[in-house]
Amino acid sequence: MKALNSVIQTAKWLANCPRRCGACLFDLGSSAKPLGFDVDPPVERVFWESDTHTTTMTQLRKSARRGCTTCAALLGFLQQTEIQGSVTAIEWYPSRGLDQPRPRVVCHIEGGTTVALELCAAPEIFRGATGIMVGVHPSICPGLKTQGGTGEPPARVQAAHWLADCRTEHSKCRRDLSSVSFVPTRLLSIGGNDLAKVVICERFPAPVMYGALSHRWSAETEAVKLTRASLGGRKTDGILMSALPPLMQDSITVLRELGIEYVWIDSLCIVQDSLEDWRVEAAMMAQVYSNAELTVAATWCHGSGQSLFSRRNDSDNEFAVAHLPSVSDRPPLFIRRAPPHFQWTTGSDAASDSEPFCLWPLLSRGWVYQEQWLSRRILHFTRHELVWVCNETTACECAQNQFGTAHSTVGEVSGQPSRWQDIVHEYSSRAFTQVTDRLPALAGIATMYSSTCDTPPGRYLCGLWTQDFPGALFWRAAAGAQLLPRSNTKIPSWSWASSTGPVEFVFTDDEVEKTQVLAVHVSCRGKDVMGDVTEAALQISGPVVLAKVFYGSHWRELATSRVGHSERSQGLEIGGQYATFAMDHTFENAEEHFARDSMPVMCLLLSSNHLGYNDPEHPETNREGQFACGLVLRPVSEQGAVYERIGYFLGWDLDDGFHLEELTSLSNKIQITLV
Repeated sequence: MKALNSVIQTAKWLANCPRRCGACLFDLGSSAKPLGFDVDPPVERVFWESDTHTTTMTQLRKSARRGCTTCAALLGFLQQTEIQGSVTAIEWYPSRGLDQPRPRVVCHIEGGTTVALELCAAPEIFRGATGIMVGVHPSICPGLKTQGGTGEPPARVQAAHWLADCRTEHSKCRRDLSSVSFVPTRLLSIGGNDLAKVVICERFPAPVMYGALSHRWSAETEAVKLTRASLGGRKTDGILMSALPPLMQDSITVLRELGIEYVWIDSLCIVQDSLEDWRVEAAMMAQVYSNAELTVAATWCHGSGQSLFSRRNDSDNEFAVAHLPSVSDRPPLFIRRAPPHFQWTTGSDAASDSEPFCLWPLLSRGWVYQEQWLSRRILHFTRHELVWVCNETTACECAQNQFGTAHSTVGEVSGQPSRWQDIVHEYSSRAFTQVTDRLPALAGIATMYSSTCDTPPGRYLCGLWTQDFPGALFWRAAAGAQLLPRSNTKIPSWSWASSTGPVEFVFTDDEVEKTQVLAVHVSCRGKDVMGDVTEAALQISGPVVLAKVFYGSHWRELATSRVGHSERSQGLEIGGQYATFAMDHTFENAEEHFARDSMPVMCLLLSSNHLGYNDPEHPETNREGQFACGLVLRPVSEQGAVYERIGYFLGWDLDDGFHLEELTSLSNKIQITLV
């Protein structure tokens, strides 16, 4: 009823809305002197011919002097947050609906940077009345002030509310404990009467409700990790809470307050100096996180030595809030710096140009990507606020996600043919302490993906699904990524996992019909899904052509006379024709995977692109055709036609590629083995 009354009052206020200030787009008081840049109602008219409305600082100051109390408040806020002197203009972005990007107020700073602000009103006023609120101001959005730190009572009450609401309202998140048969091998008991210590439990009479911790390892983690020597004592005597790093202590406190009496923490529940135990437990990671009642994510923490909780106060410019002058019947409004919000798949803030993961270091880790995918419910602790993510909704303390957005899970998107390739692209940009973890840390997602696909994806080998061959072989180092040496593991060169940096898959028009994968042989220690490869080979039949590879200064000398080639660092020569190609890894070493400049190589044709260029004013330059795409292979053994992959070439650029017909005429179809 209170919200309804607010909506009615706001509607009445809009009905009598006077002329609008051309600087802040709010209504002008009767005592304010009119200016030439003011706006007649409806205020939306300023966006009829432009997507944004720009206000100069000169206009803002002039409007404040003439008596616009809102402009005066905005100036005061800019001065309070120490950005007034460097602001050149303010750009107002209007609301385009709940399913569109959030409206913003962007301050343009000298030097080309920006600071995003938000103009907020209480979320309950928006329910069923979004159109009315846009009439109050085009850039208004729902928002709540965040109070105190993320470990203080208001935040803890909010976390408990999210969990309770999810348990009762979200069918995709609920688990009937009596029907769950899985229990982790070990859990830490954090309930009971003795809260001063935690004890390892290995036997449970029935399935139990437990939480999980997602965190970054650090020196403090290493100091308390579970070993064969400490296992016995921690089962009988436990470990003192005071001996645990601050982050673990805080996480246990959160779970206790939410009524969860067990927790799974990787460093404390897996015997870290036992390879056998690690292999067994790592293979169960999908079940551990998908069955956890709640995953606590230390998203803003660089290591266990930090507290899980962050402090925030109005004296910090980052959390400053300015209340706009109250007007009869108009809802209370405030302006603040727009809090950053992560996209967990990329680690970036959708509303800023900040470096990915810089505010959320946890999300940069490879193991954590899997934990995010598999968990039903995640409570993120960030520097700015708590963020709730579950299988049905996303919410945060500042109320940016007040109306909820679904959390993508493997099961919901696995029907898309390219989804596995998207997962690999996102996952491969994550960091690992051990390069050998690159496939094991994806095993849980692969297990769930296989069980939820509409069509069986085939056998899972070295990070790829056999049903996707041969197209799955056409990956490359991600655009703009720094090339790194090849992984010194047994992972075959035809798998993206042999690369140590971010990768992406290339989508082409047509696969070459003559290219066929005949057989794939992979041997692993343990389960295939864990990727502990001992031997791997792929037999493939297709058209191949001989070539030479050039790179560095030699290639630049060859390419200077060719348009579009001089800036590239490597290239191919095939039948007297030159074209660039992309390397999978660096060649600047003389180790096993070294490829010499001017070295003979082989190109395997996989697919083609249809490209065309049409210029009506210069028809003599028009060109089109099918351009060849394929893999660049280095001979490993002269006997048995054994090769390894070192790169790929694409026919995307009309001045940089091979016509499919020309290249096919030079090719011979043979059977080779890729390792």
